[in-house]
Amino acid sequence: MLTQDALKFLREREIVHSQRFREALALKKGETI
Repeated sequence: MLTQDALKFLREREIVHSQRFREALALKKGETI
């Protein structure tokens, strides 16, 4: 059973991960131009 803190931690980690993924895509696009 997950606590509120655990859920909050997982959600924040997911957000950070998606932001880094978008940044990586932007860098790849920048390299191709």
